[in-house]
Amino acid sequence: MTAAGSLIESDVVETRPFRALARFLVMVLSSAALALITVLAIVFLVPDENDYGLASNLKQDRLNTLEGNKIALVGGSNLAFGIVSPIIEEVTDCPVVNMGMNGYFGVRYMLEEVKPALRKGDVVVLAFEWDNYFKSIDGSPANLFGVSKANPRALGFMTWKQRLQAASIGIPLAARAKLRRMIVDTVAMIRTSGKPVRANEAINEIESFAGFTPEGDLTSHVGVQWQGNIEQAVFSDHVDPEVIPVIADFAHEMEARGVRVVVSYTPYMASAYAQRPEPIEQAYALVEAELPGRSPRPPKDYLFDPSLFFDTVYHLNGDGRPIRSEQLAGDIINGNPVTCGGPAR
Repeated sequence: MTAAGSLIESDVVETRPFRALARFLVMVLSSAALALITVLAIVFLVPDENDYGLASNLKQDRLNTLEGNKIALVGGSNLAFGIVSPIIEEVTDCPVVNMGMNGYFGVRYMLEEVKPALRKGDVVVLAFEWDNYFKSIDGSPANLFGVSKANPRALGFMTWKQRLQAASIGIPLAARAKLRRMIVDTVAMIRTSGKPVRANEAINEIESFAGFTPEGDLTSHVGVQWQGNIEQAVFSDHVDPEVIPVIADFAHEMEARGVRVVVSYTPYMASAYAQRPEPIEQAYALVEAELPGRSPRPPKDYLFDPSLFFDTVYHLNGDGRPIRSEQLAGDIINGNPVTCGGPAR
């Protein structure tokens, strides 16, 4: 063999590993791209279980378009399920925007969402589920992705960390949940000759965009007798160290703007409080120490009989909603003789 022939053969041998590596990388990238396309197709093409998230559009539209001063209710689903806004409007002469949707959005998002639209003369009522004092203020990536999918404006109220987590964690979780639902529905259809049976079908029908009033109250559960278990609160031993400072910073910023801040509390099942009052009293003491005078009444005043609740220890039924709404209306006008429409009634 000539020297030139040996050189060519050597070059071929040396390039084979690089070609193999290149083919492997192409295969890996192609598989990753296919997996990503599949995940996105499942997330964006397979219908959601319900259209509850679309209510975010209704609430933000009302918050940003009401003329004159207003009352904004900020918190989770305890507000969606547990408020009759017209009762508060009747007492205060103020239009109400019930922003409550989902406690898993986290305290940071719920506060940032209303901050740009509040102006001098407005009243903002903070009424978070007790769970929110014990879990991350950044909320659940899956739930933040869900609301941003239904209402892209929601991304503007998130930090970059929340957006990245909503994409990197929330999207895969949403895909997994939908895939699991598709499998369960398929098996159910086979077993029931074409009719899917879903364990959570009742709540999906209740948690629907059509169930919201123009003020943002959910009414689709009114008159419904809940047959499932009552969801309990989730506490840890200590309040999250970030929660109270974030709430306090929001309150001080709003008050400097001329917005009145009222710290209210979620309705809570009296029997659940009796079993474990310590976390609630711990959170209340910290709020009072940081924001004295903003809570017209203590949490114990929002303890209700179990017969007034719907499906969780926070969600009031049709009988409980008016009672809580009348109490909250009184809290808003307490010590504040002038409201949006003039003298309080």
